[in-house]
Amino acid sequence: MITPHPHERPLRAAVILISVLFWIGLLLLLWTIWDRYGTMLSFADVALLFGTAAIVAYISVALRKAVQAARLMGHAVEISLDQYPDLFSRVRSCAKRLSLADTHAAYLFQQPSHLLSYSLRYLGRDYIALNSELVGALTERQGAIDFYIGHELGRLHDLDRGFRWLLLPGRVVPLIGPAYARAKVYGYDRLGLAACKNRVDAAFALAIVAAGSRRWKSFSIAHYAEQSARSDAAFTLFELISAIPYLSRRIAHLRGVATGNGEQRRRHPMAWVMAALIPGIAPMNAFSTWRILMTLLWPAVIVAAIWHGHQQLITAGVVKPLPSRIDNQTVPINNTPAAVEPTAALAKEIPADAYTRLDTDLRRLGGIALNRQRKLGGVPCEVGNIAALDLNFRPGRYAFSCDEPIVYTVIESGEFEVGRAAHIRSFNWKENKVTTTLPTAEPAATSASPWPTVEAEPKPSTESPATPPP
Repeated sequence: MITPHPHERPLRAAVILISVLFWIGLLLLLWTIWDRYGTMLSFADVALLFGTAAIVAYISVALRKAVQAARLMGHAVEISLDQYPDLFSRVRSCAKRLSLADTHAAYLFQQPSHLLSYSLRYLGRDYIALNSELVGALTERQGAIDFYIGHELGRLHDLDRGFRWLLLPGRVVPLIGPAYARAKVYGYDRLGLAACKNRVDAAFALAIVAAGSRRWKSFSIAHYAEQSARSDAAFTLFELISAIPYLSRRIAHLRGVATGNGEQRRRHPMAWVMAALIPGIAPMNAFSTWRILMTLLWPAVIVAAIWHGHQQLITAGVVKPLPSRIDNQTVPINNTPAAVEPTAALAKEIPADAYTRLDTDLRRLGGIALNRQRKLGGVPCEVGNIAALDLNFRPGRYAFSCDEPIVYTVIESGEFEVGRAAHIRSFNWKENKVTTTLPTAEPAATSASPWPTVEAEPKPSTESPATPPP
């Protein structure tokens, strides 16, 4: 049984946990956006938006794979019993050594500046591509070709390949994301080592990458592996932020697995600190754009999660709501000598910011009505279901006028102030003005508004009137 890299499993668990937290936070963020602006969007608009995004993402990935498969089948040479039977037998032997089904299609391509090998899964079929420059350079040591075949077979049968996009949020986290990617490369190298009959062939397979197609024959594996023992800040920093380990580290790792006496490599402490500030968006490939988007989304997700947590604490009564910095907090002075101050016991029961919270709800509902009328027009009172909004007071106490651009609420007698008569608090969302008025005892039959006139006045005083209204 081929054992993975010792750090691969714990790093996979960390990446999965971080990714799960990200997707949960993203749902909270989307729920916040819907909570604030959902009344202005219909279900068809939301379904069209998400459907379009899903289709574009699927088509982009499918087209990329289709282009790779078409180029491979159109330009490369298919390896079979009639075409390069020696390479065909090697592919089958490597699959057998790794206990994998022999259902892979192999190709030989000629691109000197391209990768030495790569793999592809398209429409349920697996493809392995070998560079002819690599095969030609290893003519005198053909067993090293098995390393690249085993390495690509490991990539094809990776457990994370099917849901790699779900793990992108965890892959961009500093230190953890690049470390997990490097552990995966080490795991593929172990599969390449297991595919070789002679274990030393695996090190010479990587030697051609380091020394070139001619000088690799005089390559010293032991001396090159010693280069990985360096621990200066620059050397270790760029490894910690990279998804691909150094070649010297890879050869040292294979040498340690083959001999069973691998040693731990130290890294500079300052490199850890600096690497913790750099997101894991390398290497620059087709997934870099998605990784950058995930990196930019992380702050929004964290803010949304903190906001929801704060709202839950407010609901539970653990913390108090933050005071508004937008509304006017000026309290008018009432010098009426006949005014009676409420007792200290009653003053404690009166919410000091009740009108501020009430005005916040009125302004929010008025903004929704204004935006909806600008977009759709129609009757001012048709604003959708406001029960889904996270208001300071129950949604049932607010109402919209169908004839005027007004949202209002009725404040019962003594609800917020001792001795204060029942009155109406309203917000004109076209004039951006909050007003208060006393309702008439018998409203006129021809009046569509619940009050005869609307007169602007400052916020009500906390003092009781000298003569209570009837």
